[in-house]
Amino acid sequence: MKFLCDSMLIGLARYLRFLGHDVEVVSSFPDAHRRYTCFKDRIFLTTSPAHWHLWPGTQKHLIPSGRLEEQFRQLCQTLPILQDLNFLSRCSRCNVAIEPVEKAAVKQVVPEKVYQWVDQFYRCPSCQRVYWEGGHVVRLKEKLRRLGVPLD
Repeated sequence: MKFLCDSMLIGLARYLRFLGHDVEVVSSFPDAHRRYTCFKDRIFLTTSPAHWHLWPGTQKHLIPSGRLEEQFRQLCQTLPILQDLNFLSRCSRCNVAIEPVEKAAVKQVVPEKVYQWVDQFYRCPSCQRVYWEGGHVVRLKEKLRRLGVPLD
């Protein structure tokens, strides 16, 4: 699924990216509104009733302000976001699909212990951020499972 989130939903946007969804975040609603044709194929998510009413598209959801977990659960109830998951396939910062990279290519940018223990690395071709499956991924999976996400 493709989403467009306002800047108040950056945390929710990252969670959706963790699940493999294509999520753009806009910092300026007026700019996004002017560029509607660029975003019309996306589901608009906002915490602002005013922005929700002004958005010209019909695919839009008003997300309550509050805790990220509550926002995520509410979105799960209204949209099939847990179908066709592609866990950790997108850069959580810039939304680009990450790609496998040779281990030797990241030796200078990852901690030495990580380099020794991990065999598979991924890199974002846009921002060059390097990813690997470590303890942080285990904790993320546990948190997502508590939210009802079917992983593995």
